[in-house]
Amino acid sequence: MTKILYTSEAIRLAVRDIFGKGSGRRVAVVAFVGAGAEAYLPDPEGLDLYCWPSPSGTSASELRALKRRGVKIHFAPRLHMKVYWSARRGVVVTSANLSTNAYGRGDLREFGVHLPSRAVDIDKIIRSISAVPATPETVDKLERDRRKLIARGPDTRRGLPTFVDWYDERTRTLDWSIITYEGSVRASRELRAVAKRDRPDGGLENWVTFARGEIAEDDYLLTIDTTGDRLTDADWMYVHRIVGVGRNDPTYDRHLRYQAGQVYPSRTCRPPPFRIDDRFRRALREAPRTLKPPLAETLLWLRGRPPLGLLRALRGLY
Repeated sequence: MTKILYTSEAIRLAVRDIFGKGSGRRVAVVAFVGAGAEAYLPDPEGLDLYCWPSPSGTSASELRALKRRGVKIHFAPRLHMKVYWSARRGVVVTSANLSTNAYGRGDLREFGVHLPSRAVDIDKIIRSISAVPATPETVDKLERDRRKLIARGPDTRRGLPTFVDWYDERTRTLDWSIITYEGSVRASRELRAVAKRDRPDGGLENWVTFARGEIAEDDYLLTIDTTGDRLTDADWMYVHRIVGVGRNDPTYDRHLRYQAGQVYPSRTCRPPPFRIDDRFRRALREAPRTLKPPLAETLLWLRGRPPLGLLRALRGLY
């Protein structure tokens, strides 16, 4: 079955799916391995990775992190193709490199196609690229060359739009949710186990509890602390994983039986809709006094897509 992948997000999800557990032999043939690459390879142990050791696109530190997790790395100069192949779940042929610039916070426009595994002779590709195993010495050389390149000029990156910029954009989409919370809750055993599977150190960047249907994986959450019946400490959280909390877990709450976790750092995620600056925080604090019932009474318990009334109020107060 063929599936067309029109966005970076669709490509990222397809690669995650074909490289998941039970996918058999897995091979990634990509030009560049950039910052955050580890976040886009589920269960990387045993994966064969072929890349171009170019200091302008491939990160030595990311290669070392992948090697520690059992990835077999090969270098192929002048490599420019991007093929993600698995024996049992198909192959993704795409324009996207293995990097945050392609899958996450970059603004690149990518395209791809998901095909059956048999559509691509992966061994024929490997034979054609004259690859050699990466060694500690060649990875060290890549790092030295990259440092020289960076020293030649600053790294300039586009900033996120303000809330007003986002709100006034005619083509804006409401693809994020609000989760309010009061106080802190420990991460459940189930969520910590998932994080341990995804990250060697088992680290979690952030987590929240919620009820069924309120949020979904690969969603952005605007998390708002409502301690003291005030809207404070807003921050973005990306949902990498969702788990159900077991009844025997100390964090179990029969009303909020699920936890969502951000497993990887924010720099590896696609960009949030807008930046949370001081003006937005001030508007958020002042919003309750400008809203009318019933929204004013429920503001401290908002969960799910933000009401248009709240967005209009924030736009006026910004």
